Amino acid sequence: MESMNMDATLPLEQMNVQEKLRAIEILWDDLCRNDGDIPIPEWHRRALLETEKRSRNG
Repeated sequence: MESMNMDATLPLEQMNVQEKLRAIEILWDDLCRNDGDIPIPEWHRRALLETEKRSRNG
C-alpha cells in the first residue's frame, strides 16, 4: 500500500451525531468495496479462524 499525504478534514465540531455517523457509514461502505486491500495481521487472522472453528463446533 502506497503512503499518501492526504489531509481530509471534516468540521467535526460543527457536525451533529447523525452527520458523524453518516460519515462513518460512507467510509465503511467504501472500505468494504475494497476489502482485499485491507491488511490483516497474522495474529488477527488466526483469532478469526479459531473463533469460526469454535462457532461451528458449538
